[in-house]
Amino acid sequence: MFPVSRLAMTVRGRALSHLSLCLLTGIYGVALSGCDQPEDIRVYTVAKPPPMEVKAGSGNTADQLLPGGSPPGMSAPSGPTRLLGAITPRGDKTWFFKLMGPPAAVEAHTGGFAQFVRSLTFTKQGPKWQLPEGWEAEPGSQMRFATIRLPAEGKSLELTVIALPTGPGDFAPQLLANVNRWRDQVSLKELPADQIGKSPEVQKLEVDGESVWITDFTGSGKGSSMSGSGSGGAPPAQVERPPQKPAGLPFDCEVPGQWVAGQASQFQIAVFDVREGDRKGLVSVSTAGGDLAANINRWRDQVGLSAISPEEIQKTAQKLALGEHEGLYVQLEGPESAQPRKSILGVIANVEGRQWFIKFTGDAELAQQQKPLFESFVKSIRFR
Repeated sequence: MFPVSRLAMTVRGRALSHLSLCLLTGIYGVALSGCDQPEDIRVYTVAKPPPMEVKAGSGNTADQLLPGGSPPGMSAPSGPTRLLGAITPRGDKTWFFKLMGPPAAVEAHTGGFAQFVRSLTFTKQGPKWQLPEGWEAEPGSQMRFATIRLPAEGKSLELTVIALPTGPGDFAPQLLANVNRWRDQVSLKELPADQIGKSPEVQKLEVDGESVWITDFTGSGKGSSMSGSGSGGAPPAQVERPPQKPAGLPFDCEVPGQWVAGQASQFQIAVFDVREGDRKGLVSVSTAGGDLAANINRWRDQVGLSAISPEEIQKTAQKLALGEHEGLYVQLEGPESAQPRKSILGVIANVEGRQWFIKFTGDAELAQQQKPLFESFVKSIRFR
């Protein structure tokens, strides 16, 4: 533990946490000297078709941009809970470091957590760090890059390291959503956008030449995330998943965990960024007019295929259900000689007198990988 001077500061009627003191004083003395003022947070909304009255989407908004919570089979901590976290965007990935557990157990590692964050450096393979004494890193699993175990009385604590694709557009809304998602995990109210970087509970630092947002929240949890230190094995990975459905959609749906919600244009209802390594794709939902054959031939042109007749389209296309409705489903793969080779998975459906387009566009190999998820997404759509 590093010595710190006392600060007479109260946050919502309680003393500033030891970690915040560490971050604001000697631990990050050099880093804080280079901190700039936080950018203004801009909250976006998903575009909706003007003629249709839609209800606000259900579910926690903070959980929808990069939803957390606990995956099936694993619950969050119960009782008083403290969450120390760090969020840092690095190119096309955003990295999440989270330590969660009983306040007394976490308090013993606040200095170590600060030391750990300060030691971070990033390479193409991911982050590197210096572990405090007694901390042990384990290989990642599923979407975890790594799990770091911290000694604690009776049971060990977990510090999870997870990377997700950085969503398109301004990072500020993504940061705000994740901050409030973490707050929800310890049963705290959402933090206003203008408090990011100003509240002692969320501080912006510079580490390895980039911004890192440090969080320190204490509240009440909802189940147990501490793992036994015996030989029973680690619990299932607590995956920080990409977004579920954006708020305000005119339909209900189930969004695959790997898809990241993006900023929809004025012609789109929703968009999702899909990535696997260097391979990229985009799922879009939109509504427009036009002849069915003309629209499909436009898609064919986008992947380097020649136009075909309406009769050929009907022969090669499949039917795919969207709840009570049915759409025409085409799978278009560009020529093998094309570099890069692109594919389109597209569904066109007429609902309530309007023509809907659900479309995956991107890398051909990624399209094949995402095909089952795309089809499941389309089948899950239920128009209101």
